[in-house]
Amino acid sequence: MLRNCSRRRLGNFGLFASQLYLPILCMLAACTSCDLNSFCDRPGIFPLVTGTACDPTGPPDACTSPDQTGVLMLGTMLDLGGSLVTQVSGMSCDGSEIVGTLLLANEPSGKSSSNSSPIARTEAFRLTSIDGVEPIGFIDDTDLNLSEARAVSADGRIIIGESTSPDGRQGFRWTRTGGFVPLETAPDPIILLSANAVSGDGSLVVGSANARSSPSLAFRWTETDGYHLFSVPSLENRSCSADHVSDDGRVIAGKVDFARHRRVFRWTEESGAVVIDDSPDPKSWSRANDISGDGSTIVGLRVHQNVAEPFRWTQEEGLVGLGGMPEDRIGEFADAPPNSTVSAGGSSVANLGNANATSFDGSVIVGSANIGKVHSVAFIWDAENGMRPIVSLLSEEDKAMLEGWWLTSATVISADGRTVAGMARNPDDIPDIWVARLPG
Repeated sequence: MLRNCSRRRLGNFGLFASQLYLPILCMLAACTSCDLNSFCDRPGIFPLVTGTACDPTGPPDACTSPDQTGVLMLGTMLDLGGSLVTQVSGMSCDGSEIVGTLLLANEPSGKSSSNSSPIARTEAFRLTSIDGVEPIGFIDDTDLNLSEARAVSADGRIIIGESTSPDGRQGFRWTRTGGFVPLETAPDPIILLSANAVSGDGSLVVGSANARSSPSLAFRWTETDGYHLFSVPSLENRSCSADHVSDDGRVIAGKVDFARHRRVFRWTEESGAVVIDDSPDPKSWSRANDISGDGSTIVGLRVHQNVAEPFRWTQEEGLVGLGGMPEDRIGEFADAPPNSTVSAGGSSVANLGNANATSFDGSVIVGSANIGKVHSVAFIWDAENGMRPIVSLLSEEDKAMLEGWWLTSATVISADGRTVAGMARNPDDIPDIWVARLPG
């Protein structure tokens, strides 16, 4: 069955579009079934998508975006009122809605306790072309409150994340019609719930559950069945967390404490939670940053044998490192020696980068590649072309528009692997958001 992929777009960019692109007069506004042939006339609004069919159980191209390519949006086009985008954490299947977290401007800072440092306020936001940037608020609106968006359902209707409340930090689900709905109270002895990811239709939430005087547990939650707590069978006394979930909710990726560090596990109802990073080196560690919509692929970061690199895991190939950016593709970015270093477990390791997100079928991966001691660049990877800087796929016109910008990371990607968003340093050297539609 086709999902209700609301045809909301990123940013109201009429002036920008009229300056840089041919006028586009059709834009879907509220199509209930994502029918590719169903169009709604909304002249003068720059579209991010022109119609999709969002079926997460279907083929990889079940949710597609338009053929138009290029830079769709830069943060300086948005009215943020002085606030800063600090995180871009989720994208709907067709790229029409993005969620993340703002660092609020001109807001009083609070203290979490009498001995703690001041805390800058953060607020979850959603970004579409009809609504622009919409901060969504908090579970309980007080001066000390914070909220963070961590994911959005494939159809864009449900945002999940974490917010402070009178009871402490609490996981939530948010919709435009219902606002904030805190996750229901978990069974004793659980005292804190962290919502990390959501299934394609928004019906299933996964996260971590902190308990009194015992390791945290991973959880699955649905409105009908409530909570299902679980851990890695061979590591029941180690804390674990469910961090990502496939669109149909059948496959979960997360992390578990393992020896001195954490490692990635994969969960299905048939297999339970199984650690997929089986390195015998106790100094190795890994984390999952995303799972493909079809559940076949997990991507993330692994530190192994003094090298930190992005990885891709599939059942057929296991965990495979993607390496770093090839030297012949660094090009204009080569202003520092390749490979920076990071500290891992008290030792210095070569840091090649991080895989942040993957397309529906796992064939396209995006992330950040380190090219020197101080620089990283947003990359895209596929089996045929390997790792490439995303900016290298853009037209000369788009590159000119990016003068003064540095695309540091790609953090989210649409189901078809072509609409990408992430973080950058803008011409004022301030963290900012960017969105681009890449050629097929």
